Amino acid sequence: MTAFNVSKTEVTGLILAGGQGRRVGGQDKGLLVYQNKPLVAHQIDWLKSQLSQIIISANRNLPVYQSYGFQTLHDQDSHYRGPLQGILQGLRQCQTEWLFVLPVDVPHLPTNLIEMLLARIKKRQLAYYLKTDIRAHYLSMLVNRSALTQLEQRLNNNQNRVRDFLTALNAEAINLDIAEDCFANLNTSEDY
Repeated sequence: MTAFNVSKTEVTGLILAGGQGRRVGGQDKGLLVYQNKPLVAHQIDWLKSQLSQIIISANRNLPVYQSYGFQTLHDQDSHYRGPLQGILQGLRQCQTEWLFVLPVDVPHLPTNLIEMLLARIKKRQLAYYLKTDIRAHYLSMLVNRSALTQLEQRLNNNQNRVRDFLTALNAEAINLDIAEDCFANLNTSEDY
């Protein structure tokens, strides 16, 4: 079997910041201040240390997100369909072969995570997602741009679950031996 490698130059980072923020009183999570700066700024810094291309998916406060200097997308569909809609826009706009998806509310991932992930990929799949010994983290994924058509079809058929999309792609779960705490979401106002 021929070795399969993905280079960081082939990957764009997508920050998912388009959620409704229901668990934080409807606030825009990406703009909530955590450790003296907005969450989106944490995620931009995290991605910039690993990748040269970044896209932000946001559905509110677009001028604020755009002020960070990166391409900012919003859902083209007026019905909120969850994170797959943001991933769809990211796949449509990314100029690289791969898209690494990062939720805006997970600020404690290791700073070399993408390098570790790419080093573990040994065979070609359309998508990979991270897991720990405790559970799967479907929104921390690496997805190939060629999955775009399948994602469009799923959303057109109101199939909006991330896990089901990854299952349909036969995505590979990768355990990087990262502590579960690193994937902790900041989901409540108290977390900030």
